[in-house]
Amino acid sequence: MNDGSAIVFYTIFSKRYLLELGVPGLGEDVDWGQGFKLFFQMSLGGAAIGIAFGFATLIFMHYMKRRLDQEENVVEVSLSLAAAYLCYFTADFVWSTSGVIATLSMGLVMNEYGRPSINDLKLMKGVWSIVEHVLNTILFTLGGLVWGSVISNADQSTHATFTAKDWGYLVVLYILLHVIRFALFALFYPATSRLGLKTNVTEQSFQIFGGLRGAVGIALAIAIDNTVQQATEQLRLDEKFIEQTSKLFGYVGGMAFLTLSINATLAGPLLRKLGLADMTSFRKNILGVVGSRLRMTAVDKMVALLAKPWFSKIDYSIVQKHVSVLKDVYMHEVVASAKRYENVNHHRSWYSVPRLGVVVPHLQVDPLKSHMTAAEGKQMLNDLKKPRDGRRIRQNTHHSLFDESVAGTDSYRPKPRRVRQSTHEGVFSSDPNMRSSDKASGPKPGRTRPLTHLGALFGGSSNREENTDPYTLEESRRLFLEVLRAEYDRLIDNGNLARREDLNYVLLTSVDFCADSVNNGGKLNDWEFVKKFRGMGLSWKNLSNARVLKLILKSNKKTEEARATAKEISVRFEVNLAIAFLEAHTRARRVYSEEFAEVQGDLSAAEAQVIKESEEQCQVAELFLTSLPEDKVKVYVSHIFSIILLNKLVKQVEELANASFLKDTEAEEFLEHIQKELFETEHCVSQYYRDRRRSTFRGTFGGGGGGVVPATDMIDEEQPPTNDDTAEKTDPDIVET
Repeated sequence: MNDGSAIVFYTIFSKRYLLELGVPGLGEDVDWGQGFKLFFQMSLGGAAIGIAFGFATLIFMHYMKRRLDQEENVVEVSLSLAAAYLCYFTADFVWSTSGVIATLSMGLVMNEYGRPSINDLKLMKGVWSIVEHVLNTILFTLGGLVWGSVISNADQSTHATFTAKDWGYLVVLYILLHVIRFALFALFYPATSRLGLKTNVTEQSFQIFGGLRGAVGIALAIAIDNTVQQATEQLRLDEKFIEQTSKLFGYVGGMAFLTLSINATLAGPLLRKLGLADMTSFRKNILGVVGSRLRMTAVDKMVALLAKPWFSKIDYSIVQKHVSVLKDVYMHEVVASAKRYENVNHHRSWYSVPRLGVVVPHLQVDPLKSHMTAAEGKQMLNDLKKPRDGRRIRQNTHHSLFDESVAGTDSYRPKPRRVRQSTHEGVFSSDPNMRSSDKASGPKPGRTRPLTHLGALFGGSSNREENTDPYTLEESRRLFLEVLRAEYDRLIDNGNLARREDLNYVLLTSVDFCADSVNNGGKLNDWEFVKKFRGMGLSWKNLSNARVLKLILKSNKKTEEARATAKEISVRFEVNLAIAFLEAHTRARRVYSEEFAEVQGDLSAAEAQVIKESEEQCQVAELFLTSLPEDKVKVYVSHIFSIILLNKLVKQVEELANASFLKDTEAEEFLEHIQKELFETEHCVSQYYRDRRRSTFRGTFGGGGGGVVPATDMIDEEQPPTNDDTAEKTDPDIVET
C-alpha cells in the first residue's frame, strides 16, 4: 500500500516537476482540484479494477478442480501470472488509474478468498517466489549500473556530473529524511499507541530508523530520467534537462545505497539494544520442546539405521562428535526409542532388531531416572531381540554378510516369504481383510482392505491368476527398476545420498543399462553396471580434485602423495556407492513387496523372483564392501551415518517451520547450526586422511614421525572406555555422588 500510494503521488507531482523543467510537451499544470481528482481516480479506480480482476480470476480457478492433474495446476499458476500483469496493464494504460494499487487489490482478494481454489499451493508459492526474485534482481542490477555511471560521471554523451557538492547534498538529504520520518511518526503516535496493536516508544524508535528505500524509488527515478532523455533527443533540446534528472536519480540511488548499507546493517544490533529481539519465556519453552524433539528424532533415526546391517560396525564416537544432539545420550532414551521402533514395525516382514551393541558403551544413566541402572538398560535392550507375544521376530530373507554379530541367535532366523500358488483357494477367506493364515487370529493391525473395486475399475482384480510367463517376469523387473529409480531420487532429496554428480551418474546410469538388459530378457544385474561405470565416476572425481592435479605436477614425493590421495578418494567413493546401492535396493524391495503382498495377499512367483534377484545383487554389493579396508570403511560409514542423521534433523526443522511451530528466524538458526555440522562432517574425513598421509610420507621420506595413524585418532575427544570402566561410570550411586 505504501508503494501504491507513492506511485500515485509520483504521477501527480511528476507532472508538476516536468512542467517546472520547461521541457516542451511534457508536464501539466495540476491545481489543487485536479490533484484531488487525479488522486481519487487513480487510487479508488485502481482498487475497483483490481477487485474485479480478483473475483474474475477466482471464477476461472473455481472450475479448475482436478487437483491431481499436474498440467491443470501449471495452467492455474500461469493464469495467476497472466491475470496479475493484465490487471496492471488495463488499470495503468487503458483506464489511466494506478496499476500498482489495482494489482495490490487483486492480490488481497486472491489471498482472502482464493486459497480453497488453489490446487497446488506449494507450486504457486514457488513460482511467484522465483518471479519476485528474478525481477528484483534485474531491477537492482540495472539500477545499480545506471547509478554507478551517474556518480562516476562515466556517461560522456551528457554534461551531467556528480560532484563533491552533490555528495554533501546526499548526506544532508539522508539526515533530513530521517527527521521528516521522525516528525510523521511523532504526529501520529497518539493514535497508533491507542489503536490496533498499540505500538510503544521503543517500537516506534526502531520503525523510524528502519525505513529502507529501494525498488520503487529506483524504478520511478529511472522512469522520469528516461522520459526526459527521450524528449531531449527527439526535440534536440538543451542537455541541462538531462543533467537535472540524472542528478535526481543519483540522489535516489544514493539514498537506497545509504539506507541499505547503514540502516540495514545496524538494524540487528539496534533491535537487540532496544530489547525488541528478546525472547519471551513462552518462546524459550517452545525452543526447548523443539530441541527435545530433535534429540528424540535423532535417536529414533539412529535406532532405525542400526537395524540395517551395513551400519552395524560404525564408530559411535565419530557420530557423537558430528551430531551434537547425540552427545550425552541416556540409556532410557535409547531403550524407549528401540521399543517404539519394535512396536511400530515388529509385524512387518522386513523388521530387523537394531544392532545397538556399538551404542551401549557410550550411553549414560540419567540421574533423574536413576532407577534404571546400566545393567537393567542393557537387559531391556536384549529383551527386544526375543520373540514378541510368542511369535518369532521376522527378518529379511536376505542374509547379510554384516550380521555375524547376531547370526546364530534365535532372533535372526529369517522367516521365508510366502509365494502365492496358482490356485486362490485359501488365500482369501470370506473376510477380504484376512489371509488364510490369519483366519484363526483375525485381521492383523494396520491391514488394509484389498481395493477390489479399483482393480475392477482399471480392468484388473486383486485375486489375479498366477502368471509366470517370461513377459510377466520382464514387466515385474521393469516395475522394480522404476521403483528403484524413484528411491534413488528420494535418497537425493532426503540427503541420504551425497549430492555429487559422479555418484548419482553411476547409480542412475546403472538403472538405465539394467533396464536395457531386462528388455533383452536379462535378470536384474545393475551392480555389474555400477562396477562398470564406477571407473568413470572415479576419473571425474580425481580430475575434479584440484589437490590431486596439483600434486601430480610436483616432484616424485608429491606424485606418490597424489596417488595416495587418489586412492583415498577411490575408497571413499566406493563406500558411498555401495551404501547408496544397498539403501536404495532395500527401500525399493520394501515398497515393491508391500504394494503387492500387503494388499493382494502374497507375492506372485514373478514378484518373488524379482525380490530374490535384488537380494542377490545386494549380497554382491556387500561382498564388495567387505573387501575394502575395514578401518577406512568404518570411518567412512560412520560419517555417512552422521550425514543421514543430520539431514533427518533438517527435514524435521522444515516440517516444524511449515507447521508454524517455529518462526522463520528460529528455523534459520537451527538450520544454520545443522548446516555447519554437515559441512564439518563432509570435510572431516578428507582432512583426517590428508594428515594421515602427511604423517606416513614424513616417515617414508625421512620427515620423521612415520607410520599409519589409527582410524580412531581422528577423534579429538576421549576414546570410549572399556566395559568395566563404563559400568563403573554409569553406576547410579557414583552419578548421584
